[in-house]
Amino acid sequence: MKFFWRDAMAWIYPDQLDMSGEKTMSKPGFVPDVPRGGTGTLALIITDLKPGCPVTFAADDPACRISLMRDVCVNLNTGENGFTVSDWSPRSKSVVRIAPYRVFDALVELKNGTFTPGTEAAALLIQLPVKRNAEPGKKTVTITFNGKHKVSFTVRVSPVRIPDAGKNSVYFTNWMNFSNVAHYAGVKKWTEKYWKCLAGHAAMMHRVRQNTILLNLSEFIEYDKEKGTFKLHTARLERVVKIFTDAGVYWLEGGHFATRLDRKWQATEFVVSATNHLVRSVEGNRDIAAIAKLLRKVIEKNNWQHRWIQHAADEPIECNADSYRILVGIVRKYMPGYPILDAMSEPEIAGAPNIWCPQVQCYQTKEKEFEATREQGDHIWAYTCCVPGGPFLNRLLDGELTRPLLLGWGCGKFGIEGFLHWGWNYYLNMKDENGSTLWQDPYEETAAGYSFLPNHVPAGDTHVVYPGDDGSVCSGMRLEAQRQGLEDWELIRLLQKKDPAKCAAIIRRVFRKFDDFTPDPVAIRKARAALLKALEAE
Repeated sequence: MKFFWRDAMAWIYPDQLDMSGEKTMSKPGFVPDVPRGGTGTLALIITDLKPGCPVTFAADDPACRISLMRDVCVNLNTGENGFTVSDWSPRSKSVVRIAPYRVFDALVELKNGTFTPGTEAAALLIQLPVKRNAEPGKKTVTITFNGKHKVSFTVRVSPVRIPDAGKNSVYFTNWMNFSNVAHYAGVKKWTEKYWKCLAGHAAMMHRVRQNTILLNLSEFIEYDKEKGTFKLHTARLERVVKIFTDAGVYWLEGGHFATRLDRKWQATEFVVSATNHLVRSVEGNRDIAAIAKLLRKVIEKNNWQHRWIQHAADEPIECNADSYRILVGIVRKYMPGYPILDAMSEPEIAGAPNIWCPQVQCYQTKEKEFEATREQGDHIWAYTCCVPGGPFLNRLLDGELTRPLLLGWGCGKFGIEGFLHWGWNYYLNMKDENGSTLWQDPYEETAAGYSFLPNHVPAGDTHVVYPGDDGSVCSGMRLEAQRQGLEDWELIRLLQKKDPAKCAAIIRRVFRKFDDFTPDPVAIRKARAALLKALEAE
């Protein structure tokens, strides 16, 4: 066996695993700086393996987490304007490779001390979680492979502590598709096997610092069209919340009440999702009132009042702003006191939400307008999705791996309070011409298409986790990179309170704007060390 340490903030490609011209490295060439409560992360390439022959390993620190990297296919490139390449959106000038190609993104955590390589080389992600009460100083871990080959790495544990992921950490939400959990695990929803799978997702969310979970109303609210009545599956909702609460996920996002009429982007009206009644109609008002009454009852019964954030409708724009304002007014009437959060990038809809969530490029373009809403007591989160493309930060597969990480630096710089993304496991499905359902393969079709869109959702936008072979959930390199960015975001928040000028100067080393940043892992690592040094200083 031969060993080669790599920076975990840079992509590793299957076609680069031939290390015959390099000298083996039993130790990495750098020492990661880690706050207490953070995670030290490195990558390790092993060559000269025998395909099909099991490899055993053991770390002398039981906290050390080792995952096998699994490659995925980037089948289409991102467009300069977002989505994938089309007449409207030529190929982004910022892609790291021209599609199609393969890259290591999926991570299979190895829990039984063994793995079986399929080729003569393998890539591993090595992580060392550091407890908040850990002793500061250098910590060295040695890993032994096949009982005789030893490699070691060292992290420097800073005395600085970041908060546990939960009530007091940065807001972070990735929307989970409950049905996809069941389908890709091969289990039936709401069975004991399903609850076990759901608990796996909850545990992973907490580990990567997600503290907010979207509760899609369609999973819990049932409408009887003949009677015109609604039923809330209370026990189901309570069990879901308990699973995520037990895992450490604190905030609860009430799902959207409404969607666009006929699901058309330029629709001028919103309709109640459960009934398709116009929100501005008598029937729509009645629907929202009935659903809100059921929600308030279970919220108050379980004392979730201070944890609940409510959505109205996703991504309102200028042409449906009037309908959205009416919708929010109705929701506020029947759910008084609960903050309204929605992804929206047009500050002209001022006065409607309590928590604005613009796309990063929209916030940057209209920073003054969004900040004016904050002066009135509103809050600001940010999000990315199918856009932006080109030079902007996003967390897509064909941009640098440091881009998801730097989202935390950008949000930290501007005092943004949370980050939202729709794609935890939103693998797409659609009907073919025969009415059969086609399911996206998240490993081979990372850029997937909706039947009603002119082009495809960009590579990796639908998901940052992957279905495991045994019904488990697998993390991804982009998610782990964003987790590190969230740790840095917490450090930035701490230093902004202590020394805002010094904090701003450190941020400028790697981030200026959402389309002006330094993707170099070495520069980012040095900037993180500078944050910690500044926080450690008396």
